[in-house]
Amino acid sequence: MQSTIQPAKPQLSRDELTRLWSKLGIAYATPPTSVPVDPERTLLYSLEHVSHQRKSLRLIAAWLSTYGDLIHVERVVCLMRNGAWIDDSAEMRPARTLAALADRLVEQGDRRWNAVITEAKRTLGESPTQLPASEDEVFLLGRDGTDAHFYKFGISTSSLMLGDDVTDRSVNKKIRLREHVLTENPWLRLRSAIGTNWRADMLFIILAGLAKNPFQASRALGCSYETAHRIWNAAAAAKVKELFQTDAWGERQGPLPDP
Repeated sequence: MQSTIQPAKPQLSRDELTRLWSKLGIAYATPPTSVPVDPERTLLYSLEHVSHQRKSLRLIAAWLSTYGDLIHVERVVCLMRNGAWIDDSAEMRPARTLAALADRLVEQGDRRWNAVITEAKRTLGESPTQLPASEDEVFLLGRDGTDAHFYKFGISTSSLMLGDDVTDRSVNKKIRLREHVLTENPWLRLRSAIGTNWRADMLFIILAGLAKNPFQASRALGCSYETAHRIWNAAAAAKVKELFQTDAWGERQGPLPDP
């Protein structure tokens, strides 16, 4: 049983980030990390890197388009508010990038991400200033056009060409199938079964042995102590460790009778 979860620090090397995303389902050549991956912290801690790396940005945008339902948006906002992730850069490209990715997901129908946009605007303001485009970006802008989601938050970058009208299928081929992602990531597997919420997160923390009490769980997850205490006690009353043992469900007796 693992006693740690990654990432545990906000400053990560490119190789460390690649190993984390490889575990989450982006088909990098780099082997995946062997420890459980924290999806929300991985996303937030990647922003400094991907805001300057177009290839990585497109891959993460494609992953979010496929598995954004497995990201706990409320937890993203909580981690931003409690200082687990802060964009203190001069141009605030990471915060702008996060808001643009969220805006793309809202357009795709996941309105939960509006909360991330609202939180990002607390730093960026309602009308973020436009950042100058690099020489390389100017060429791509002329060829591919401007990405409206990024332009809204002050970044002039060329279209990522993702979504229903994908023109570069090499990006989507890098995103592994859901079965693989869920098999490799028990945390996401619980969310898929129970829902992307604090209860699924707390169950994972308990089952993986990543906290000994509600206080440690609240620190690991970034939720309030009250939330952690309530769900921890409910899980303890249900004896979830026993419940999730295979033999706790009894032998299969055949199909259920007709109602």
